[in-house]
Amino acid sequence: MKKKIVTLSFIATLLSAGQAQSAPVVVLDSIDLLDGQTSVNVGLYIQTDFSSPVDSAAFEIDPVAGFNLTGVTFTAPTGWVPTVNLASHKFGATDYGWPPNTITDSNYYFASMSFSFLDSFFDTNDSVQISFKSFELADDMGMPYRNVSISGGGVNAPAVPIPGAIWLLGAGFSGLVALRRRNIQ
Repeated sequence: MKKKIVTLSFIATLLSAGQAQSAPVVVLDSIDLLDGQTSVNVGLYIQTDFSSPVDSAAFEIDPVAGFNLTGVTFTAPTGWVPTVNLASHKFGATDYGWPPNTITDSNYYFASMSFSFLDSFFDTNDSVQISFKSFELADDMGMPYRNVSISGGGVNAPAVPIPGAIWLLGAGFSGLVALRRRNIQ
């Protein structure tokens, strides 16, 4: 009986040694828009290593007011078959081949999402966070990682400068108020 338990625990140890220890991290560019810019590309990166290889990825983006997602392009390892469905905001890139073509780079450039903006986005110093309904990364055995964290993805519009005429008008009003007070006294 002890021999069986030792053998089973040895096999369990071998199997768990091949599993990833931690989930990869998804990182998006955080971008400050230039004045007059009407579109932007947000890069998407997967940070991982040999302990957590990524063999497939799929995500669905939340629609954001003021944004129009106009395109997604994938940079994927050789052998991956990218799938893109802009109509439903669902995207993915999956390796259907064998052996797996895994991502094991510390900062792998994975995809670029192109957004265009409504004019009203530039009316104030707006900041928008791109968010996802779902994001799934799977290892080379097809097992999804749990608790994949996503960071970055902020898009900031430029601050609207106050025209010089406003400052001049304010100085004029201040002068009139000062003259009025002087005349009253």
